[in-house]
Order: sequence, then structure tokens, then C-alpha cells
Amino acid sequence: MTDEELRGLITWHIRYERSYDEDPWAYQRNGMLPAGRSRRLGVLVPKGTRLRAYLGIQHFDPALWDHRGQAYCKFFLSLRAPGRGVSLRTHGTMDEALSVLRQACSALLTTQKGATGAAS
Repeated sequence: MTDEELRGLITWHIRYERSYDEDPWAYQRNGMLPAGRSRRLGVLVPKGTRLRAYLGIQHFDPALWDHRGQAYCKFFLSLRAPGRGVSLRTHGTMDEALSVLRQACSALLTTQKGATGAAS
């Protein structure tokens, strides 16, 4: 699956701005992400699966809770199955998050094909 094919399967939120894919801080600079918050930017529900993938942006600033540390702004990828989280990871760019999502979808499709083949 190519990047564009994967992007075409994702339902993107109106907040998503592709020109910010390399600069997560742009969401905060442009008022689309309040300090200390996260926002969902896209969702993918692969056909024939019960998996959901959420792509988004997260800002974290320890100073908001009187702690030391550097503030950061990153993209996230959350993979969920009914009733449980499968994975939640942050990424420096949207392309990194999409790469991990593409690998997860490929592994899922391979597993499903194997299960289907084993049943016949």
C-alpha cells in the first residue's frame, strides 16, 4: 500500500493540515491546539477488521503542572481493538506515524489471509 493509498483510507478531521506534517508545533502556533491538550486528526477503520487507528497531535508541557522538563508537541498513533488498547506511540512527524500504521495494517492483512487460508 502506498502513502497516498493509506492517506485516502483515513477519514481526516477538518483540523488536519497536511502542510504541518513535518512540524507538529505549527498546530499550537496557529491556535489549533491549546497548551497541554491533544486533538484527533484522523481515523482509520480497516474494512473487515475490528481495529481502529487514531492519528492526532499532542502537546505536553510539564510546567503546566509545576514540574520541570521541556515542553513537546508530537503526533500520535493509537491503535485500538474492542475493549482494549493495542498501541499508543508518539512520533516526530506524521510520516513516521503513517509508516507505523502502514506496517500494522500490512501485518493485520497478512494475519487475516493466513487465518482464512488455514480454515479452507
